[in-house]
Amino acid sequence: MKRKMSIIFLLVICMSSCEKLLIESDPSNTYATNFELFWSDFDQNYPLFIVKKINWDSTYQKSTQEIKSLNNDEDFFNFLSKIILNFEDAHVNLRTNYGDVRFIHSNSVTENSPTQIQNYVSNLKDINKAIDYGDIDGTELGYIRIKTFGSFLPISNFEVIDEILIQFENKKGIVLDIRSNGGGSSTNAITVSSKFINESSCFMKYRYRNGPKHNDLTDGINLSIQPKGTVFYTKPIAILTNRTTVSASEYFTQSLKDYSHVTIVGDTTSGAIGIPIWRELPIGWTYRIPINLAETCNGISYEHIGIPPDFPIWISQEDSNNGVDTILEKAISVLNRDINEINGLFFNI
Repeated sequence: MKRKMSIIFLLVICMSSCEKLLIESDPSNTYATNFELFWSDFDQNYPLFIVKKINWDSTYQKSTQEIKSLNNDEDFFNFLSKIILNFEDAHVNLRTNYGDVRFIHSNSVTENSPTQIQNYVSNLKDINKAIDYGDIDGTELGYIRIKTFGSFLPISNFEVIDEILIQFENKKGIVLDIRSNGGGSSTNAITVSSKFINESSCFMKYRYRNGPKHNDLTDGINLSIQPKGTVFYTKPIAILTNRTTVSASEYFTQSLKDYSHVTIVGDTTSGAIGIPIWRELPIGWTYRIPINLAETCNGISYEHIGIPPDFPIWISQEDSNNGVDTILEKAISVLNRDINEINGLFFNI
């Protein structure tokens, strides 16, 4: 009996060792094959090589040599991280058990974030996880902060904009603060922006890869915004942006940018506007890749560059320390000017 148990024990050890051996020698899960899959996916589908002036073939040549010297998963993580960050694209990410990797602009000035709002806004209401609103002190202006367009939130979080606009019926202008809004769902974004127009307009077009060459792209598919629902506000609007206004919040900005009653104040946006999707490597790590190039209807791309403000303003460290929000102050000044020049309306049909 003892001898029989010993044989079983040895078989278990052998099976365990063989399983480990098979995992380690799995030809589909080496560092080289993981990289090949990653590189090929981008080579065939990434639409921004030309915009970003990236020599992807050169990356391949350098990487295939470097990958031979990798000893463990952490080495491979550091190896892929460098490639990810070289895209300088907030929509190109890596998620692993060693951490997440995402590009953030080095000139993302922390002080440009909406941290001093309490010094300017009264009756600030945190209506849900997406939206705050209140009255700008000493003015006839309303303030709405949209913290996220997150796809994890129900659309009802954004449809409440109707209730807010009804309360703001007599306001002569509104500040829409989307600074540090990390994006989310374009549907949620357009649900809000469609409330600040009274006529439809083309605001963006999408182009997709359709061939092996990096400049093989489809003709543009036009995207239009149109009034939605029964409540609309077309009095002067100031949109506040910064370098961490990203993705769906840039989609939101572009959808309103060309209307005459809208002004953008603050810093340039991030420049990651298209649609990204997630993929998984055999090693179990996931990465994100944009699948389209976003352009204006006139063929201008703000990818990598970011949408520029009409009034570029930065908050200095000194002003931030003293509770001064120069971006918001400039927006208030612009709106007070526009109140006398733009005959906007409030509609509740």
